[in-house]
Amino acid sequence: MATDEYRFIEFNSTRAFQDVQTLVDFGSRLTGSPNEYVAAEYIKSEMEKATLSNVNHYLFPNPLYRFKNGNITDLSLQVSTRTTTANQTVVVEQWPALIHITDYMAVAYSGSQAFVGKELIYVGNTSLLHALDVRGKVTLVDPRNSTLSGSDMYKSVLEAGAAGSILIGTDELPISRSCTGRDKDGHFLAFPVAYPDLTLIPHLVTSRQLGLALYDALHTSDSSASSSTVQISLNFSNFEVFDGNISVVCGERVGSKPPSERKLVMFGGHHDSVFDGPGAVDNAEGTGQIIEMARQISTWNVNHTVRVCTWGGEEEGLLGSYYYSEQFMDELQRDLIFYFNGDMSANEAGYYTMRFEMMTGDPNVPILQEIIRQYYERGTPGLDLSKYKLSVTQRSTPGGSDHQTFILDGFETVAAVGSSAPGNYHRPSDTIEHVDGPTLQLAYMVMGTFGYSLATFAPPPPGGWSSHDHSSIPSWAKTLAWCALGLGLAIFVVVGGLLLFRLRAKQHRDKYDLALREEITPLVDP
Repeated sequence: MATDEYRFIEFNSTRAFQDVQTLVDFGSRLTGSPNEYVAAEYIKSEMEKATLSNVNHYLFPNPLYRFKNGNITDLSLQVSTRTTTANQTVVVEQWPALIHITDYMAVAYSGSQAFVGKELIYVGNTSLLHALDVRGKVTLVDPRNSTLSGSDMYKSVLEAGAAGSILIGTDELPISRSCTGRDKDGHFLAFPVAYPDLTLIPHLVTSRQLGLALYDALHTSDSSASSSTVQISLNFSNFEVFDGNISVVCGERVGSKPPSERKLVMFGGHHDSVFDGPGAVDNAEGTGQIIEMARQISTWNVNHTVRVCTWGGEEEGLLGSYYYSEQFMDELQRDLIFYFNGDMSANEAGYYTMRFEMMTGDPNVPILQEIIRQYYERGTPGLDLSKYKLSVTQRSTPGGSDHQTFILDGFETVAAVGSSAPGNYHRPSDTIEHVDGPTLQLAYMVMGTFGYSLATFAPPPPGGWSSHDHSSIPSWAKTLAWCALGLGLAIFVVVGGLLLFRLRAKQHRDKYDLALREEITPLVDP
């Protein structure tokens, strides 16, 4: 194939990086917070400046969570060991002070209670609950070697009557998490929406060191003691679940086809972050890319509508894209032909891999692979593409970002995922220094080029683009082909019409001659 078969889009990485910086400067963009609302309004204003049509900042009501006084460290956890010796002497040993964010972290949709001196009890991955009485106690949940989700384990200890739940973390530092349920189609729901009859209890995840220390304390016996318990005291009253709003911002370039023939291509990424960091990589960079795409699509002359959206509520369970798709499902089912997602979709300096995730068996995989091949041949300003490994990966299950919403609703998707240093995910250290500005173009030079082809030509046939492959035909060649086809059809109609006229005329003449001969020729008896 010729290297000019796809028309590659423009993308201004410098301008996108400035948007990333602006979003990071807002601070944590926790869904439902004032910072998230300000960020959403900034995105909306940039879409309006780009002269997109139908720009909207949607608000979807949903239970959310926050720190009442705004101080995320204002939670307390104290651990003590209470030992009764053989001569009935009680010895209480206080553990060193523990710090929220460093030693443990509240899990989204935790309860906000406070209590003193509750006994800690080990329940494994909740498989031991049937044999234990955990009512009024704090459960130590061990996710190691378990296929259950943290949300499922939290639900189990709630139903068993526990007063609190501690999840042993598997990372050096605790990582922000959320608890969710699911609807009948597999979409995530906020935990209080999925299980409205359950009363929330304090729920936290530990660092690996603290989690293992608690485990060891419960499994180490002292021969001089007649009994020993680990006691938990905590105060989560600064953490609350409240009725808030999830922000979703969308704008579009309307296609030129008549509404009855017009289809839809979408690009999206989430603009919210976790509560304990500015979320530069996750996902200010993906949002900056969407803002730049808004500017680019405003210049496109396309047959089909191209829409860009940024989602709130992703960190709580892909909630923004879920509520948006629920509200606009009729339109999406009628018109949407492809969704592109960008989440952590750039690279940190010194990291060179980027993958484009598609579902196993997607017939469009060869198309994306061809665009990547042509991109390598074409090159790009400001980057040595030979250093980067861009690849298409196929998954048997949906990924954990907003494209999952669209996959579960039956749509074809691509999700770009870049690479960066480990240890900053969902942490305060996820800062702008981890975003390499020039790499912001990588994901969208590929996905944007594919999206432009989809929006310019007809929607894919049942077998996908790979079965027809006319997304690869340049516009001039496609126009020439249609002209040649039209001319050929016209000639066929004219010539065919003349031949048919002559045939019919001959038939009429022969019929007339026969009738005339029968009329003037006498019958002869044999």
